[in-house]
Amino acid sequence: IPEGDIETLKIAATQCPSKQNYLFYKLNFITNRAIIKNIYENTDGFTMQTDLNKPYSKENSHSYTNSQTLANLLIVIEYVKPSEGHRYRDKQFECDWKKDADQAVGIAGGYLNLTAAILGYKTGFCACLNNDKIKDILNTSNDIALMLGVGYPDQNRNSREHHIDTTFTFPKKEKQPIETIFLF
Repeated sequence: IPEGDIETLKIAATQCPSKQNYLFYKLNFITNRAIIKNIYENTDGFTMQTDLNKPYSKENSHSYTNSQTLANLLIVIEYVKPSEGHRYRDKQFECDWKKDADQAVGIAGGYLNLTAAILGYKTGFCACLNNDKIKDILNTSNDIALMLGVGYPDQNRNSREHHIDTTFTFPKKEKQPIETIFLF
């Protein structure tokens, strides 16, 4: 992915709105294949039943890694608690901090996703991850909020097919209708 496109993605994610312009997250733009592979190996957590005719159990399920993290560019978003000196430092506002941080991360993720699509890339989000191991890989003490793979799809295979277990295809869910109300 050209550096100019990575810079455009960075601008999209750093200039989007957040609650009172507080800093709630940090971005890691990763193109190093060894680091990406190491992170991918710690995304095991998408669990599917192996036999839908039997009750769900550990024996009747299989967990998959998230192939979307193997994209040309992996963006890892870390939570950053706003600095001391304002209301988030008090315990009573801990819940407010997390809610505001999740909104900020969601907005940044949306901006990244839309910008990548406009630039012609395919994307995939990942939140199934081993937080502690990925924190170690990135040498951070911050929790991981979200990851987004950005890149070029393999035109020779179904984009939902697992890249190792080709017998498994991630399920496609139809977008549920969102109620829209207009009050004029």
